[in-house]
Amino acid sequence: APLLAISPVMMVELFPTDTRLTSYSIAFNIGVSIVGGTSLLVCTWLIDVSGSLYAPGVYLAVCSLVSAIAVGWMGDRSREPLL
Repeated sequence: APLLAISPVMMVELFPTDTRLTSYSIAFNIGVSIVGGTSLLVCTWLIDVSGSLYAPGVYLAVCSLVSAIAVGWMGDRSREPLL
């Protein structure tokens, strides 16, 4: 629920009005397909390679760290007009 509440607002602030819908759609769908589509395969492979059932947790922690770095890198455009 927190992701679904924040993501659309963040995407609206990230992209200019001219290309907002296209940019949002491309960014969201590529991100979901690459990370969401391969996560089960990667987690299964990590368990097989490492032999540890904690490997998916490490994978989740690494993905969270990359996401936190990306969010920290974003500029604050909350005071700019949306149109």
